[in-house]
Amino acid sequence: MNWSLLFAQIVLSGTTLSLVAWLSKTLVSQQLSKDLEAFKRQLAIEADRDRVRFSKLHERRAEIIEEVYRRAHDILGMLRLQSTNPADAKGTSEHLTTELVEIVHYFGRHALYFSDDVKRKFQAIFVIGLAKPMLALYGIGELQDFERRMKERNRDISDIRLTQPFVDSLKEQIPALDQLMRELENEFQTLLGVTK
Repeated sequence: MNWSLLFAQIVLSGTTLSLVAWLSKTLVSQQLSKDLEAFKRQLAIEADRDRVRFSKLHERRAEIIEEVYRRAHDILGMLRLQSTNPADAKGTSEHLTTELVEIVHYFGRHALYFSDDVKRKFQAIFVIGLAKPMLALYGIGELQDFERRMKERNRDISDIRLTQPFVDSLKEQIPALDQLMRELENEFQTLLGVTK
């Protein structure tokens, strides 16, 4: 038996196996690298698609928040003005009733953009919170109308301050509404990403 020949065949077989193993590993590695790059490109495409979709959602939500906030600011501003100087309270009451119905409908049509917490805070202001101030404003308007009719009949009731309890009630409600509005503002700012 020729040991050197056997040894040479074993070395040659081992070298051949090593070469085949290295070549297989290289080919598999290249294929995996190609697959990985294709997967990364697909993920990037999907990430861009999601980013565009969510940016549009955020943009739409921002538009809705802006509109709700503008309307809320107008309603609460008019109530504040009436609590300090109730002029034409009947006309203002009718106008605010219309505005209130519109903001509630607008928010309701877009409620799917908001969490249940935001919906509860909105309802706390515009469904529950404004009930007493609106009744007070309505009462002021009716009593102003009554006073005007009395003056038309030449009856002087200027020493009776019929509207004052309603004005006081309206004034008492404003701080609570302002607090509720600040809470809603904080929710909106969080949604818009403008708070810390």
